[in-house]
Amino acid sequence: MVKIDNLASFDQITAATGTQAASPEGAMSFSDVLRNAVKEIETPEAVSEIKNVSPAGSTESVVEAGVSEDAILMLGQTSELLEALEDFAAKLASGSYTLKQVDPEVTRIEDMAGELEQSLGSLDELDEELAGLVRQVVTQTKVEVMKFQRGDYI
Repeated sequence: MVKIDNLASFDQITAATGTQAASPEGAMSFSDVLRNAVKEIETPEAVSEIKNVSPAGSTESVVEAGVSEDAILMLGQTSELLEALEDFAAKLASGSYTLKQVDPEVTRIEDMAGELEQSLGSLDELDEELAGLVRQVVTQTKVEVMKFQRGDYI
C-alpha cells in the first residue's frame, strides 16, 4: 500500500508530465480536493469534538443511564464468563494443553454459568434485553460444556 505524505509531489508529477485534466470553469482539480480533505482532517477542531468518552469496558456510562446495580453486576459476570470461554477456546486451539489440563477450567466455566443463570431472577422487567443476552451466553456455555464432556474435542 502506498502512503501519500506529500501533496506537493503530486503537483510536481502532473506538472512534469503535462497531464493536467481538462476541467470545467470553476471546478476544483483532484489535487485541490485532496489537499482540502487533508487540511480538514488535520484541523484540531475535528479532534476537539470528542470529549468525556469513557474507556472501553467501564461502567460509567451505564451508571449514568440509570441501569440498576444488579444489571451492572450481571454485565460484569457475563463479561468474565465470555473471557473464560475465550481462554478455553484458545487453549483448545493451541494444542499445547491436554484435555485433563483444560478440565478444571471447564468446571469453572460451568459453575460461572450456573451462578449467572441463578441471578437472572434478580433483574427488573426493564432489563429484559440484558436478560436475553445473558440467557444466550449461558446457553452457549452449556453447549460448549456438553460438547467437552461428550468428547467432541478429542
